Amino acid sequence: MSKKTGLFLLVVIIILIAVYTIFVLVNNARIDMEYNAFLNNPDQHIGQVVHLKGQTYKVEDKGADEYAMYVFTRKKEYEYDDDLIYVNSYTGKDIKNDQVISFKAQMVGITTFTKKNGEQIKIPEFEQAQ
Repeated sequence: MSKKTGLFLLVVIIILIAVYTIFVLVNNARIDMEYNAFLNNPDQHIGQVVHLKGQTYKVEDKGADEYAMYVFTRKKEYEYDDDLIYVNSYTGKDIKNDQVISFKAQMVGITTFTKKNGEQIKIPEFEQAQ
């Protein structure tokens, strides 16, 4: 193998590793913000637009392809099951429970969620941003 061929293969391998790394980072990104920052200092973040990725939970079909839903934004092992948020307005097609979605959203405040055991917790509230 010539030096040029070896150098070319090395460059190709480096490029493939970089592309793979970017792919993994993008696909495993849960949210481009710190969950606790939105929860603990909501007034500082109202109006801020972030990229969300998570798994839908308790989807409400409002009609005309508009939905309200809770979304788990932290992935543990193989499923999303933590850092719950509420999305009061999302436009899309056929959104179902347990569906992984990714979209831009704007923080609008804090809302209350009642767990199955009756405990009420505060969670960040968002709406879809364009």
